Amino acid sequence: MIKKLLLPTICLLILLSAVTCRAQTEYDGYIIKFKDTGISLFSDGSTLADTDDNLENMIPEWNMYTTDSLENIAEYEKAGLIESISPNVYFKLYTDHIFTPQDSHYKSQRTLPIINVGDAWNMGVFGEDVTIGLVDSGVAWHYDIADNVVAGYNYTSETDTADYTDTCDHGTCCASIMASIAGTGDLIGIAPKAKIVALKAFTALTGGKLSHIVQAIKDAVDVYNCDIINMSFGIYSNDPILKEAIDYASSKGAILVAAAGNDNTSMTSYPGGYDSVINVASVGLKQSERTPQTTDADSYRTKSSFSNYGTSISFVAPGAYVLCNNMYNPNGYNGRCYNGTSFSAPVVSAIAALCKSINPDLTHAEFEQLLIDTCEDLGTEGKDIYFGYGLVNAAACVDKLVKEKDIYISPITVINRKAFQIINNNTESEYAYTDIWQNGDIINMTTTLSPNSSRVYSGIKAKPTDILSHFIWERNLKPIHKSTINKATTP
Repeated sequence: MIKKLLLPTICLLILLSAVTCRAQTEYDGYIIKFKDTGISLFSDGSTLADTDDNLENMIPEWNMYTTDSLENIAEYEKAGLIESISPNVYFKLYTDHIFTPQDSHYKSQRTLPIINVGDAWNMGVFGEDVTIGLVDSGVAWHYDIADNVVAGYNYTSETDTADYTDTCDHGTCCASIMASIAGTGDLIGIAPKAKIVALKAFTALTGGKLSHIVQAIKDAVDVYNCDIINMSFGIYSNDPILKEAIDYASSKGAILVAAAGNDNTSMTSYPGGYDSVINVASVGLKQSERTPQTTDADSYRTKSSFSNYGTSISFVAPGAYVLCNNMYNPNGYNGRCYNGTSFSAPVVSAIAALCKSINPDLTHAEFEQLLIDTCEDLGTEGKDIYFGYGLVNAAACVDKLVKEKDIYISPITVINRKAFQIINNNTESEYAYTDIWQNGDIINMTTTLSPNSSRVYSGIKAKPTDILSHFIWERNLKPIHKSTINKATTP
């Protein structure tokens, strides 16, 4: 009976995805969730799969198993032990066309000024101590990304789980947008000091199994303690198994970001459509859509022709003509650009990393409200179906968080390792900057009230009484001995 009821549902899901219903290629078996009756995980540590060869472990502690055929679980259904059955459907990564820029002008990353990330960097915010879980096609080794990829797992393989190498370039590009390393002479990520965990659930642009995706989302928070999860994929189906994983990750405090989809439709794609996920659509015209009269600023305030829209859209970010490092030239840069909401979502995930580096306690709801408060409203006033609340603004987010702090101290880690700044927000209208530098054994201090765009600072909150006793740093970012601090002079 279950089989007769479920198979039409699977076809409907595929029709909603605007492709033909092909039973052998659109899903691979089923995910069975048993009721919480105690039969799934036994006291001796064994699982139901240990006693039933027709079942394979998925997440036994969630009573979830996979099976090839519904006939295998008929007896469980008769006994009333099954809570839900989901086809183990394939997802697709939300990418679009790939093309190579034809002139060297595009070697500059055009999308970065659109979100004002340079001004965020000028405030010394680079995403330090923040981890992003990238549920995608893995990450290929690239010299400009590799040091920021700290862990990973391959859910698509039973034997090579440690090999999360990207085979279709999608995950590598997403990682590049978020965390390409600063100072290499090639590209720079929006959060160049953030760390990436590569959770490989895809081997190609299509075909990511629901079971692998759910496991990756759970492990992102349980195993890898990810602060943020980026999900540049989707399907036009609200599946209870996927929702349970999303709800679980949300309950663990992760900021969840997803791509809205590339079918230029108002249908809601999931996981982006869930309330606990920031659903990101794309702005920006592709090269083929440009006209001589269209400036970059204008084009990135225009809905991308491929981008989905609708009431579920939260925000928009540049998703057209996005310059990325890639798997095809691991030792350098070759000017490859991408289009798709897949590459809008990492923009927002990276901004989340910048914000979490300032306020590690920032919640998903607080971050979403921060984006609402600081984004550029496009289209119809207020939230609309094409732009959501508006175009995200990295610098505005960072500035708002910094101004909420009384004292903000920065070890300068990029421009000048011998100096740092204290920013005191307890002034009427301007920041008070205190430059501190070391000259031999003497600590020198100078204070000014005039902000300067070249100044760099980031992420430690301190009480005013703690400033000189705890937060003076040397080039190696270890505390200077207190006896040295006592010699400090204030010109």
